[in-house]
Amino acid sequence: MNFADIKTYFQANHARFADLAWDDPHQLGPAELRAVRASLQTFQRGEGTGGAHLTALAGQVGDADYAAAMQLFIQEKEGHAALLGRFMDRQGIPRLERNWLHAVFRSLGRSLGLVHMVRVILTAEVVVTVYYRALFNATYSGFCSRFAAACCSIRSCTSSFIAWPSGSCRPGATD
Repeated sequence: MNFADIKTYFQANHARFADLAWDDPHQLGPAELRAVRASLQTFQRGEGTGGAHLTALAGQVGDADYAAAMQLFIQEKEGHAALLGRFMDRQGIPRLERNWLHAVFRSLGRSLGLVHMVRVILTAEVVVTVYYRALFNATYSGFCSRFAAACCSIRSCTSSFIAWPSGSCRPGATD
């Protein structure tokens, strides 16, 4: 799979989130809220990072398709944050403006260049994959089930695309 294919994949991927059971009347009960509230807040904040620095670094690689695919990846993450935020709003779960874990991930990635930033993102992708699988099982919410299933189904393509610089960039080229 090349970066042009990955661009096409991300462009078509929005359809996975078309049927997220927004009409599901299920309100999270007290036990479900205890189980998922804090983690939903943390992951919603983490999915919405902006990505301007990452986009700039990806643009320095010299592959227009890679840079475009990275921009689409960032847009997808922003979309996940928006969807989680909408769900949280409907459930009465406040959104976080700041989160210490989000700050740690951002500072680790920002200070070390593209190769290391990609490693931080890959670590986050592993964690989020495990989290979304747990979220799938933690509630009776149709939204949570469908959202988690859609997110888990796209992770393998995302990870292989993002990992490219850590194995292919010349040392020091973008650091």
